[in-house]
Amino acid sequence: MKKLRLLSVTCAAACALLFTFLCAGCASDDYDDSIAPSTISDVSVKSCDSGDAVEFTWTDPSDGDFSHIEIVYKLDGVKQTVTVAGGTEYAKIEGLSHEMGYQFTFYSVDKNGNRRGKDVGAFATKYNGGYMVSYFKSNSDGTAAYESLFLGKSTDGLHYTGLCSNTYYYMIDSSVGSGNTCVRDPYMNRLHDDDESDNISWFVELATDWTNYNGSDNSEYGTTAFTSYWDSQGYSPSIIVSVVKVDTENQTVDFYKPTDGDLYGVTETGSLCKRMITIPDEVISARGRPMHAWAPEILIDYDESTGAAKPVATIDGTDYYYGVIWSGNGDAVIANDDGSYQEIVTSEAAYSGETTIEADDFDASVYTESWICRTFVNYTNDFYTYTRPYFYFEAVDIGDADSDGDSEEVVSEIDATMIKVDDLYYMPYKGEASGATDINFAKSLTLDGDSFVTMFNGQWVTRTTDQSTNNGIEGPWVVVDTCGRWWLFGDQYSRGTATGTNNFVGCVSGNLTALPKYWTYHDNDGTYSMPTGIRHAFAFRVTQAEMEAFSAITSGITY
Repeated sequence: MKKLRLLSVTCAAACALLFTFLCAGCASDDYDDSIAPSTISDVSVKSCDSGDAVEFTWTDPSDGDFSHIEIVYKLDGVKQTVTVAGGTEYAKIEGLSHEMGYQFTFYSVDKNGNRRGKDVGAFATKYNGGYMVSYFKSNSDGTAAYESLFLGKSTDGLHYTGLCSNTYYYMIDSSVGSGNTCVRDPYMNRLHDDDESDNISWFVELATDWTNYNGSDNSEYGTTAFTSYWDSQGYSPSIIVSVVKVDTENQTVDFYKPTDGDLYGVTETGSLCKRMITIPDEVISARGRPMHAWAPEILIDYDESTGAAKPVATIDGTDYYYGVIWSGNGDAVIANDDGSYQEIVTSEAAYSGETTIEADDFDASVYTESWICRTFVNYTNDFYTYTRPYFYFEAVDIGDADSDGDSEEVVSEIDATMIKVDDLYYMPYKGEASGATDINFAKSLTLDGDSFVTMFNGQWVTRTTDQSTNNGIEGPWVVVDTCGRWWLFGDQYSRGTATGTNNFVGCVSGNLTALPKYWTYHDNDGTYSMPTGIRHAFAFRVTQAEMEAFSAITSGITY
């Protein structure tokens, strides 16, 4: 709260004035003073069916000198202001084009021009039927009934109910050669193509490959058996991927294996296990294990002026409309056909995609950062054929300069997710500086690799005002509820179980870019509710017809 300077006012008058300030609406104040009106309350956000507008309703301040509301936001990076007369308590903001999010500020203005702001977030989207959440359950024991895709639904973004009676929605059948039965970190999101004329919607489902868990082989993908996912033996840097077809007319949901070159021409049900990188045997022996590929998610973008699909990268003249980001540990190289090696990221953690190491000069012993995790990306248009991996993001521990004058030490980070708001890209991720495990934010003007910078001087959003307490949060995801509040949810993995009710915590703010101290921490206090046992989740928005189609499946699917 800003300090109010009162000149030539008696103590009694000052106290009376302060009481009026704190109890706005209790009595009318003189509009010639400098007291700003109360903020609006009871904000409700509703998306319009047209998909390019947002409707707001609210309650005006009851201050006697309240005049009007000014709504400020950005469109294509340009500041916009909408004025609403007092007593209207309704506004429809049109001309919005993309579906990821907007940040609005509602200013209450009095007759003397004094203003007080309230931040409100909102989506501009035709997908206004509610929210779906993908998740898994786990006791880390390789039980397929837990380590599969689960889905839940919500109408307000806060209270979720598990579908299929909170049992798995989709389980992989290991007998068809598409990976073992256990997966983790399932992620689902909408693809660009969405043909409403034939009542078909397309999504993609990704998951961390659990192929080798509990001693099983998958020779098709070059992996060998071992006894634990966390074992020191080699395991495949792979992801599980399915294309998901939702038929809203017939209320069916089908999972398909991606096909080469034809994203929407899928015919064979099931999933594929896709290697994201192939690492030479020399590097495996030097580091004790090859790179893992955890927590895959997609990069997707829309043109701000039209809402049309927008490439996320252009490589060698080819536009790619999707990127798959994932968390990999250590330094990585790939083998070239001529026997040389292509370096992806160096021990100094600088992007070096053009660096070629001749076979005779290759020294595997320098690749020692086995548990420095970074975010990598492979680009694709069909989820069957991918580019080679590229270095995408790494975290730094922003602290006092060391003896060499270097104040930015590279530290582990995993579980990056993405949201676009006001033409900026925000990437929450799990930071692991100095053994700490909570959620940081990074941002960028583009989706280019190595363009994101850590926000808030490295402070953890999930620690709010107390930055010294390690809460142990991973798997972040962000959603705006129907009251315009940004919620950052995360998996408190240290207490997560397959039957637990307190696996998730949430932090809330009216402004996505507010400093951590202005976020409010909630720990299963009834403000939100999640399905029992939920782990590492991601929420996405759907139409009412799509939610009904997902909900029509009452028992788990196995392909």
